[in-house]
Amino acid sequence: MTIFNVETPPRHALLNGKLSSTVIDKFEEEINQGTKNYGSSNICLTYFDETIEGASLVDLSQLDDIDYFIENEISDLHYVMPDIFLFDKQPFVTNKTGVKIAGFPDLIIEIWSPGNSKTHREFLHNLYQTSPVTEIWHLTLNSNIVHRWLGKKRLEDTTLLEIMESRTGLKFDLTRSALPQ
Repeated sequence: MTIFNVETPPRHALLNGKLSSTVIDKFEEEINQGTKNYGSSNICLTYFDETIEGASLVDLSQLDDIDYFIENEISDLHYVMPDIFLFDKQPFVTNKTGVKIAGFPDLIIEIWSPGNSKTHREFLHNLYQTSPVTEIWHLTLNSNIVHRWLGKKRLEDTTLLEIMESRTGLKFDLTRSALPQ
């Protein structure tokens, strides 16, 4: 099994188990599957409604016409850029340029810094929780604790001091980001 060695941003997107990011060359040897899926350094996750109360990720199963959505709607949607997100088992679609992605990711990892306002953190947390199948990890720069959810369900916290495994079995080595003990 591949273990992804991931340091703090730049942002990374893992699509169908392959890394797509601005640092793809650095990770190509670690990921034996080989090539990037998309060439953009700014891959973003789309959502409906820009209000805090109404925002939700795109549930592809609720769309009547996926082709119409890709052709006419996805490019106009609002978007966020999680630090790391993974589509492995969950379906996704992209706009024509492959920059905007719609769907429920398997995993989203956010690395909070002091510059992230409480309002911004709450907005992203609530937005990501609109997907009942998305595992969410929150890390902060001043702690080794990783807070985890599956949709709105709180999962047991873990730590950066060990290799972490998503519920889909993908392993992440974030130990280089851990604070010294």
